[in-house]
Amino acid sequence: MLPSLQAPTDAPEFVGLGTAWMQRLVRLVHLADTLRTVAVHHRDRAGLDSHPRHPYGSSLATVPVGVDDARDAAHDLELLWARRSETADVDAWESTRIPSALRTHIEALEQVVSGFGDLTADVVHASTAAG
Repeated sequence: MLPSLQAPTDAPEFVGLGTAWMQRLVRLVHLADTLRTVAVHHRDRAGLDSHPRHPYGSSLATVPVGVDDARDAAHDLELLWARRSETADVDAWESTRIPSALRTHIEALEQVVSGFGDLTADVVHASTAAG
């Protein structure tokens, strides 16, 4: 799970633009699916279940919930993206279809994911140092 949290967007950057908002949003949706899968797979393990006495497990289960608000938008945007002209300017396309509120939401979700990634790295480091 840690490599997924630390991995950059799995798509080429656009010249002059870097990583597109679409790429960032789709990465978050895919990452949320990965986190959910891990949570379900390990739900019976102590400390990984979503219970208040297990803060890490609760965090693992909660992080994807924030992405759910953007999931439908990501799906709709992916459909529009697939129909765009290959010669369309990506920045112009995104500026007309991705509102600033969604951009702010994406940035906030990236901060949550980054914080959870740091927490996960700390947990991994602590468990390898102890064992």
